Amino acid sequence: MIFMREKNKISLSTLGICVLFLAIALSPRIPLPIYIPNRAFDIRIEDLVILLFCLGGILYLLVGGTVLSIPSIPLIKPIGAYCYVGLLLNLIAFLSHGTSGFRAVLYNLKEIEYFVIFLLVAVCINTETALRKIYKIIFFAGLMNGIWAVFQMLTGKSDLLFYVPASDVGFVYSKSLARYGITMIGEAGAFPVCAFYAFISYFSYSYYLTKSHGSRLLVSMGVFFSVLSFLTGQKISFVFMGVYIFATIFLLRSYKNSNAIARGKLKIIRKVLVGILLCAFVIVISRDYVVKMYPAIGRAFHIFERGTIQRSFAVRAGAWGDILSIGLDNFLTGGGKGALYVYPDGSSGEESHNYYIKVFADSGIFGFVVFIWLLFRIKKFFGYVYKDSVFDSTKIITHTTFCVFIALVVASTVQDAFKTVIPNEVFWFFMGLTVSAYRIEKNKRATQSNPRVLMPGACPRIMSVTKSVKRKRPLFEKVLQGE
Repeated sequence: MIFMREKNKISLSTLGICVLFLAIALSPRIPLPIYIPNRAFDIRIEDLVILLFCLGGILYLLVGGTVLSIPSIPLIKPIGAYCYVGLLLNLIAFLSHGTSGFRAVLYNLKEIEYFVIFLLVAVCINTETALRKIYKIIFFAGLMNGIWAVFQMLTGKSDLLFYVPASDVGFVYSKSLARYGITMIGEAGAFPVCAFYAFISYFSYSYYLTKSHGSRLLVSMGVFFSVLSFLTGQKISFVFMGVYIFATIFLLRSYKNSNAIARGKLKIIRKVLVGILLCAFVIVISRDYVVKMYPAIGRAFHIFERGTIQRSFAVRAGAWGDILSIGLDNFLTGGGKGALYVYPDGSSGEESHNYYIKVFADSGIFGFVVFIWLLFRIKKFFGYVYKDSVFDSTKIITHTTFCVFIALVVASTVQDAFKTVIPNEVFWFFMGLTVSAYRIEKNKRATQSNPRVLMPGACPRIMSVTKSVKRKRPLFEKVLQGE
């Protein structure tokens, strides 16, 4: 079902959400002269956008003197429980073990910021017009980074377009640029760059698969972003490709009453496989050229060499044992978020290469159980929405976000996936869009069956009936509409 036409206008809140995603995708790290052991203190543009959102909301309440109509948001209870338990366990760790309270507070605030992104998007997007504009912004931000990646390939040099010089305690970009491949416009970290391109490819594929008349150009865009994910030099890019295939098959097999099945399960799976095979073909034929230009890219091909996985696992397992012992020594409450680990080689750091072990070491069994409960509730939420939704607009973002969620769950076995900033900001942004899209669909379906019915907590603007306005649409919009 294609979007129903509304007046082509954009509210201030929708504009703010558009700016928020552009900041997530394009913002550089801005280091501040604040010393934290083994960690740089950086802020990003999206941090300031979120702050402005919060200050604007408070000012509106104080000056306007009105009560905001906030819709009912799912997952509030598990998210609230996770934040509350995390703060409580960090306080206990600080009082009993003397862990760094400053580091723990910063980590808690960053996690809370992810949830704030989710709430802002879920609350502020209330119309199909706004949803369409956000979808265009996602493609635009991905293409901007893609163009920058192509420029790096043509010039033979990995670099950032937006770069803020750091002090000696800031993030050292040169190390990432020397070891890995292409970057984003404002981010050089290999894992976040790899995940970002992979997640945008998910969005492209899902837009094509779940839309009634998706353009084949969307498949080409998905393959393009999948190739860029591989060119970061991260072996996990292969895992991201596989995750999308298996997550898509799972959705189609589990929810056979979905509109995707009505168009033929085998046909849709074939489209996904063709896109992935094209991606693999491009990678294989360009291997020598790419490795010659970017020697660091060759590390991604090592996954096919004998013994690579065993060696990688052995290196990580040595650290996992020491990190796990921290959780066992503090079984109930953990050692506190942001604790530094001592690795087998004598060095120290905060990276565990397994987020589940990290959660147990930092927050004990209580924090680990609450975290697993949150993941279970998120999965349950996806199942309900995907089964009940009918509109293409809801299917697109639900399919995408579910695949992103599974990708993070799988990647967390070898990476601190739920800690890395950009992948989590994108995930929770998509989560907010999923909630908004489903609420918009439910309200529209309710008003179509009974014009006097409005879903509880919905924005009254959804009820308004406007005349269709004919306008000349740009080519990019026609492509998204499948024309």
